[in-house]
Amino acid sequence: MKRQILISAILILLSAALGVGTYVVKNPIVTNIFLTSLVLTISYLFFFVIIGMVFVRRIQDLKTRYTAIKPCLSFRSSSSSSSSSRFG
Repeated sequence: MKRQILISAILILLSAALGVGTYVVKNPIVTNIFLTSLVLTISYLFFFVIIGMVFVRRIQDLKTRYTAIKPCLSFRSSSSSSSSSRFG
């Protein structure tokens, strides 16, 4: 949960900083980057945080709960591991 809060805070701060940059610079590239970061932030908050809180916490069976969060866990562990450990 702490990791989700940290990632959410970073994404929100990035979007806010790019929003200020869009207001100050008025460059189409900065605007596009701002809109992209805004969509990523909203998507992350919706899919990982809100759906995780609503659906996964309602599951009573521990095996079923693990199966529900397993794709998130495998994504996190595969993104942090190096490619040499996969093939070595």
